[in-house]
Amino acid sequence: MPSVDPIAAFDGCPISMSDGKPCGRPLYKDRSGVDGQPVCIMHSHDMKKSPADVWENVLAILNRSSKANRLTQRYDFSGFVFLDTDFSQRKFDREACFKQATFTQFANFSKATSDSIVDFSGAIFDRDASFTNVQFIQEYKFSDATFNGSLDFSGVTFRYSVDFSGAKFGGSVNFSEVNFERKADFSRARFNSSANFSGAHFKDHSDFSASTITHGDFSRAIFHSVSPFVETTFLQRSRFFNTTFAENVQFVRSVFMDLTEFQLATFSKDAIFWNATFFAGGDFTGATFHRGGDFSNAVFGQRKEPSTLATSAHPSPAVADFRRVRFAEPARVLFHQVNKSSLEGLRLRLLMANVEAVRFDDVHWHEEGWRKIVIQDELDITKPFKVEGKKEVPKEESHKETEEETAVHYELVAIIYRQLINNFEKVRAFDLAEDCWYGVREMKRLDPSHFVLSGWLGIYYRRWWWLRWFGERFSALYLYQKASHYGSSHQRALEMLVFVLFAFAVAYPLTGLEETKGVRLGLTSWLEMFQAYLSGWFHSLEVATFQRATLYVTTSKLGRLLEIFESILVPAQVSLLLLALRRRFRSGSSSGS
Repeated sequence: MPSVDPIAAFDGCPISMSDGKPCGRPLYKDRSGVDGQPVCIMHSHDMKKSPADVWENVLAILNRSSKANRLTQRYDFSGFVFLDTDFSQRKFDREACFKQATFTQFANFSKATSDSIVDFSGAIFDRDASFTNVQFIQEYKFSDATFNGSLDFSGVTFRYSVDFSGAKFGGSVNFSEVNFERKADFSRARFNSSANFSGAHFKDHSDFSASTITHGDFSRAIFHSVSPFVETTFLQRSRFFNTTFAENVQFVRSVFMDLTEFQLATFSKDAIFWNATFFAGGDFTGATFHRGGDFSNAVFGQRKEPSTLATSAHPSPAVADFRRVRFAEPARVLFHQVNKSSLEGLRLRLLMANVEAVRFDDVHWHEEGWRKIVIQDELDITKPFKVEGKKEVPKEESHKETEEETAVHYELVAIIYRQLINNFEKVRAFDLAEDCWYGVREMKRLDPSHFVLSGWLGIYYRRWWWLRWFGERFSALYLYQKASHYGSSHQRALEMLVFVLFAFAVAYPLTGLEETKGVRLGLTSWLEMFQAYLSGWFHSLEVATFQRATLYVTTSKLGRLLEIFESILVPAQVSLLLLALRRRFRSGSSSGS
């Protein structure tokens, strides 16, 4: 049995202690051969060594009777290899040094107290560790420590700074309801499992920069001081639900691999998301930005450039959800070149948010067909009722909402589009304003409350997809949309004008067409048919330009009726073309914003 009070000897244990000198304890006879070099029982990794002898040495240090513990102001456990460890309710009245120590079994420090610094730098916890309700009123040091099991700090108040920089957490970590009254440093830390900081209070500077968090829960946490999350990586779904950031918070170049929730979060000062990447989208529903919010160069989706991280396998497109967000100073909120570094356009939800003064500079918006901007709020309504090819989406796959909710959503989306119109027109981005105008009219067209006989058939429009399909198309707005995309597309208006002229050019020879000289045009041979349709084109242009003396005349009442229709339709379509040209190419039109 080793001496309780060993005297440091020249041929003793060579492991350096906190004072830089060799341990000096008598060498332990390691029968397992795991140590590689002769060391004392306290530094031996032999799992068969006597727990009683180990604990006897520990008690000698705590009782200040160990001559091997040379520093009277410090309990020196540097590099010790502990077996079953129970320091619960222990009082450390001097500095306790556990640097590079290894805890092979459950490490229990619950309700322990200390008036001095406690240093676990580089320590290894092979199993679970509990620090519940500890009262260490000086600095904690866990820098570069490794926790292979779960870690529990619930109910703890850190009255001095705590350092977990570079620490590795293999199991779940519980810091729920913990108070950090001084600086909390988690920079370069790696959380391989869940990290629970729900309800925690960070009253001083807290730093999570360059850390990796697999699943972080910061719900209801309060950050009273500056909180950098610079280059932090969130590997799985993380939550900042109802979290309060009282000072500036920085998520600069942070990476969110899964959906991250900032629902009901409060940003009292500037919230900076420069170059942040939200692979599966970000949910800011109900959040409050009291001052500025900067999303410059952020990406919601996949980036173009290769990443050292695996790309997100999230099945749904990445959406930036800002529904019901309150911007107290919208002029200080900036979306500069968002998604410019992505092949995916920005899918933005803005329902019930005030974005009329928010700055959208050179944003890569989500596009649908010819439209350069379509917000996700519109797609949430239109996608379930969208006709794909000739097959209607079944009712059971449709968006299920109450009649009241659906009716409200159409107008709310239109309101957002009107705000964006005012926003874009202020910066003379008229092309984007026109696309938003299309969205306003489309919401009105698709709103069942505006369908034919909606007062009688309203409930059935929502119940039967085929009746709804009919209601969406049996209206003047539908014709307006098809004719010129609500007056916003000169290209569409020109295409329809050509189509109308072509249709009448084909119809005239079929109803009977002859020259004014009385020569009737035949359709008995390919040559006659070709000549007849050329004549049809010519007569169609005659009618469209209101020529009194025409080279060709129709020979039937149906033909005469077609002339009347063309004399109405062509001028109307020309008017739509001119209107679309005027709207699209207003003075100073720009593709910016």
